[in-house]
Amino acid sequence: MNREYFLHIIELINQKLVNLEMDRTFNSIGSNVFFEFGQENEVFFKNGKKCIEKEWSIWISNASWRISRHREYIVGSDDAPPIIQSNIKKLLGKRFKSIQFLSQFLDVEFNFEDGYQITTFFNWSEENQWTLLLPDEAGIRVDCSNWEAIKNVQDIAKHFPIIENFKKINLIPEGEVLNRITNENGEIIFHFNNEVSINFESCSWRLEKDSDYLTGRIDDWHARNPSGSFTEDASSKTPETPKEGQNVISDKMSCLIGKRLKQIAIVNEMMDAIFEFEDRYVLKTFTCFRSIYQWKIVKKSTPVFTANIQIEE
Repeated sequence: MNREYFLHIIELINQKLVNLEMDRTFNSIGSNVFFEFGQENEVFFKNGKKCIEKEWSIWISNASWRISRHREYIVGSDDAPPIIQSNIKKLLGKRFKSIQFLSQFLDVEFNFEDGYQITTFFNWSEENQWTLLLPDEAGIRVDCSNWEAIKNVQDIAKHFPIIENFKKINLIPEGEVLNRITNENGEIIFHFNNEVSINFESCSWRLEKDSDYLTGRIDDWHARNPSGSFTEDASSKTPETPKEGQNVISDKMSCLIGKRLKQIAIVNEMMDAIFEFEDRYVLKTFTCFRSIYQWKIVKKSTPVFTANIQIEE
């Protein structure tokens, strides 16, 4: 992805997409979603068939994502397709307002009128994280399929302001050592001293070191289940429940064992969080599943903190 071209396209978006009304949206395969604007154009294929394309299109493919409004969760990529299809229609008729980058991996936030937001989160080493298609077949596509592609993305991200607002919480004594990590029915659980644990039950996540990507929830699952498949009735990125004997973690996750937890911080009302460990390891979480409960801290089998979100009725 050419840096200058990417910057040029973002400039065009800020000039010409702002205040355009979204008038078509749909969920295709799995959690792939499209949000389209502008005039319709007929496109003819070699076999004679035709389709209707819009001038402008936001396509979210291999990134996790969610839609929220005024601090309330609406729908996300880990929800079932019927829930996705019915809820993305709420953006119809809403005007595009702005684009904001949230991380060095070009996680992005698309803002619309009436407080609607589409937010993405990288946690799977695949190309086509998200795509913006413009008139005349111009566009940009975020590719995170390999180390070189990710470095390219990080280089582009340096040219945009990235602001993280977070609030530190003190629920685990600073310096607690992570003794073990378990995978129980697909839920990753961190176990510390004094019978303290953190259960990442509903949220997605990624692991970084020195701001470089190590692994994410979906990559981790593939590393443990190289011949596994996905469920047919939920998001294309939602793995099947692990079978007996699959209570393991990947090698990249196991590097956290023995590390001290330095701090926990909440990023926003969706309870996205940052878990900072020694040696510059950071685990970041992301809400993209329709559940009030995203993650929790437990001591001696009793929850002492639950990351709850508000869900739009």
